Amino acid sequence: MEDCPQCKAYREMLDILLAENAKLTEQMMEIEAAQKVAAEMIPPEIRRLLAQQAAAAQRLEKAKAAGDVDVVGLSRPLASTGAPKTAGGSAAWTIPFGKHKGTALGLLATDYLAWCLAQAWLRPEARRHMENVIRERRGKP
Repeated sequence: MEDCPQCKAYREMLDILLAENAKLTEQMMEIEAAQKVAAEMIPPEIRRLLAQQAAAAQRLEKAKAAGDVDVVGLSRPLASTGAPKTAGGSAAWTIPFGKHKGTALGLLATDYLAWCLAQAWLRPEARRHMENVIRERRGKP
């Protein structure tokens, strides 16, 4: 019994699609193997820093969701003229690095403080003071 011409054409198309699928599957496996090799080539120190950066980004997202920090570009103005609310405390603590080195945290934009909090390299003392300033601006204890 002979196949109808339409069935034969469908069978040929199916064979072509199966062959293409096999090629794509093989390519995908090669890519996954290359990615694994590349990941193993990353030095442990860099892997540790990448993990810290990912954790910091998660903390920032959590803080954003809780309303502790603003989304970049939407920071709220300081409650006063921009001066620290108190003579001491976190708002008067000066930033020890970068372009704003020596500037009181109370004078820095909330967006910049939020960016700093997302950095894995930020030291715990600086992190604590920045979090306090942001909380103070939101009126949260």
